[in-house]
Amino acid sequence: MKKIYLLAFTSLLTSAAFSQVKWGAQVIGNLSSAQVLELDSDDEDLIKKKSIFNYGFGLSAEVPLAKELTLRPSLNLLKKGVEFNANFSDPSMGYREEYSFTTHLYYAELPVNLAINGSLKSGKYFFGFGPSFGLGLTGKVKTQSTYQDPGQQVETESEELDAFASEDDNGGGFKRLEVSGNIIGGIQFNNGFYANAGYLVGFTNSIQGEDGSYKNKGFQLTLGMFFSKKK
Repeated sequence: MKKIYLLAFTSLLTSAAFSQVKWGAQVIGNLSSAQVLELDSDDEDLIKKKSIFNYGFGLSAEVPLAKELTLRPSLNLLKKGVEFNANFSDPSMGYREEYSFTTHLYYAELPVNLAINGSLKSGKYFFGFGPSFGLGLTGKVKTQSTYQDPGQQVETESEELDAFASEDDNGGGFKRLEVSGNIIGGIQFNNGFYANAGYLVGFTNSIQGEDGSYKNKGFQLTLGMFFSKKK
C-alpha cells in the first residue's frame, strides 16, 4: 500500500511540474569560428581566420526549478564553420602560393542551460550557463590551392570532402560527437517572446587521431517564442 501511495505522489509531482513547462520555437544567428591548433599558431601575417555567419533553428523549453531558477534546454539544427586563408606569395619574384580551408558543418545541438531570472515590468531577464552536446549530421571540408612559378601558368587545385567520413574513406576525419560549454543572457516578455545572446565554445577535439586539433566556437543571437502562457 505504501508503494502505491508513493507512486501516486510521485506521479502527481511530475504532472504538476510538467504542466508548468513552457514549450517554444526559436531561430539562431551563429557567427561561427573555430580554434585550429596548427593554423592558429602560425604567423598571423600569413594566415588569416575569417568567421562565417551561419544559422540554426529548433525547439526550446523552460522548466521551473525554484522561484528564480529555471532550466532552459533546446534542441536545434545548428550550422558551424570557419574559413582560413594563407598567402605565401612574393610579388617581387613573380611567385604566387595561396591556400584556403573552409568547413561547413551541420549539428543536432542540445544545450542545457541553468538560468537565474530577475523580474521586469514587462517580463524578466535571465543569465544562464551549461553544457551543450552536438551530434554531427553532415558537412563538407573544402580546400583550394593556387600555385604559380615565375613565368608559369597558374595552377589551381580544389578538393571537397565529407567532413564526418574517416580519412581512410577519403573524408575529413571529423568526430560526430562534440561537447561544448554555453553561456547566455537575455530578456523574456510576458507574451512569451524572448531574445538572448550567447557564446558556445567546444571543449573536445573534433578531429580523429592525434594529428590535429579542431574546436568549434561562435557568438549567437537567438529569437524565440514560448507558446504556453504563464498561469
